[in-house]
Amino acid sequence: MADNHLDTAQTDGQPVQRFNPRLAFGSRSDSDHTYNTPRVWALQRFLNPTDASRFGFQGDSRPDSDDLDWCLIPERLITMEDVKYTQSYHYQGTPFNPYARAEQARIGGADQRGMYRPIGINRTNFVAALQIRPDKPATTTGLNWIAYGAMPFNALVPFYANVRHTPEYLEATTERVTTENHYWANRIIAALVDAHYHQTIPHVERYQQKVVAAALQVVARTDRAVAELGEDAANNMEDSRVYELLEAANAEIADMLKRETDDLLDKVLFDASLNMHNSFSRDDA
Repeated sequence: MADNHLDTAQTDGQPVQRFNPRLAFGSRSDSDHTYNTPRVWALQRFLNPTDASRFGFQGDSRPDSDDLDWCLIPERLITMEDVKYTQSYHYQGTPFNPYARAEQARIGGADQRGMYRPIGINRTNFVAALQIRPDKPATTTGLNWIAYGAMPFNALVPFYANVRHTPEYLEATTERVTTENHYWANRIIAALVDAHYHQTIPHVERYQQKVVAAALQVVARTDRAVAELGEDAANNMEDSRVYELLEAANAEIADMLKRETDDLLDKVLFDASLNMHNSFSRDDA
């Protein structure tokens, strides 16, 4: 670093007391200010809510700041619901939310909707988060939380990781668009909700809560069933009885997910159809 003069901190002729790796190795490009740092700002603000007042729109901790904290410790333990929210984030509660109504976004100044790159962006295809549960036996400790498509409009759903087969609804994604697999169903839903956000987002929110609650009920019931096999079986990674229980649970969750996703698509499509631009009212007919 010395040979290549990478330390650019201003020393005023005095010995450097503290090396700043951000100045030496970080970037401060125009794209950083719209693409990278706003997402750091958003998550630091969300995971430290009692300190969120300092993450404002002006000063040193604004979305385009070059001086955001290098890292912060969250105020509480992070849940899987928090993980889902962060991966879905599109600046809710700020003037930068691309789905903010025009009249709300323009209060106090120019329209700032869509200024910054969301975390929950349209081109996300797949998100998975592996949860390790140390209080469970070896065979059931791992849950693989899976979501397809744009994160603001899907659900992050738990499935057992210690299995030999994946349910067809999740596994059999084809190049042909079809609602018979979860990926394409979510892509269709997201496109419809994006175009009719305020009319359809309540359906999505209820769907997200319902499918996660239903899936966790299956997980809790299956955890108990595996435990009832006895400690040796519950910790035997090759026990066929455990495989059968876990794979049956995953199949049940996938079947539920398909029913609820189909139902969501039905609701969203209906509301979007009512708001097409070629609609016409003949109240005097």
